[in-house]
Amino acid sequence: MRNAEDTERLTAFIESLKVSQTPFLMKLEQQALQEQIPIIRPQTRALIRFLLDTGRPRRILEVGTAIGYSTLYMREYAPADCEIVSIEKDPEREKRAEQNVHAYAAETKAQRGGRTEDGLEKAGRDGGAAAEKSKEADDGRTPGAGLTGGGGAEQGEGPDCRITLIEGDAADVLKNLAEQDGRRFDFVFMDAAKGQYIHFLPMVKALLAPGGVLLSDNVLKGGEILEPRYAVTRRNRTIHRRMREYLEALTSDPELSTVVLATGDGAAMSVRRIPVEDGSFHGPIREQFRTGISSADDV
Repeated sequence: MRNAEDTERLTAFIESLKVSQTPFLMKLEQQALQEQIPIIRPQTRALIRFLLDTGRPRRILEVGTAIGYSTLYMREYAPADCEIVSIEKDPEREKRAEQNVHAYAAETKAQRGGRTEDGLEKAGRDGGAAAEKSKEADDGRTPGAGLTGGGGAEQGEGPDCRITLIEGDAADVLKNLAEQDGRRFDFVFMDAAKGQYIHFLPMVKALLAPGGVLLSDNVLKGGEILEPRYAVTRRNRTIHRRMREYLEALTSDPELSTVVLATGDGAAMSVRRIPVEDGSFHGPIREQFRTGISSADDV
């Protein structure tokens, strides 16, 4: 069994194998560290990039924007024509995130010879604008100004990723998105108030497409999740209890296939199972395997 020192050394070694990131993201990371603003850890970044590379999600939902670091990280490595909707409750952080999106776009534009726009759309606190814009794009209509991004791109390059920032309480925004928008998300990144994960879950599930991935960050709370309730400081007991309830809900839900990883401060990765005719569910990988077998038999 590894001791704490060995675990720390292994973590340091793994984090030394950093996934490369752009100079802008490196600069934004340093700003966050200097101002003690929590952002995703190196191991979590590597996991997100792996999921983006393998799943190629085109519609991404982020619950918890902060200053926009993870938003822009996903924009950098997601498919070029993706759409990212990000929710932030704190108006000051949401404003910083907006500024960072514009700054990122300006730097990217210079690198591409002026061929891209920032693709930023501000939505109202209820998320209604985001839902309507998404429907317009899905219907083949021209989305509202500022949403499409890449408006200055040369023909044949394809559109840039669209980012919609929504300031508001995630519970209200998620509820409105679920009610107003018929489309679902291929990838959801949960990185908001940890004690609210359990309350967000039903709405997030409603917005997660079959085969879609829900990645929940910071679920182990620095190892505190292992402690019995009365070993946790009184002010943290509610969060401790709710996080345990959240992990139990994820791992026991028949519609989700979940694995809890010790990545970063703990990450729970859940896949929305695909319903079948008998009312049960199976995972998308199994379906792909079955399809491959059928195809092989037909040859």
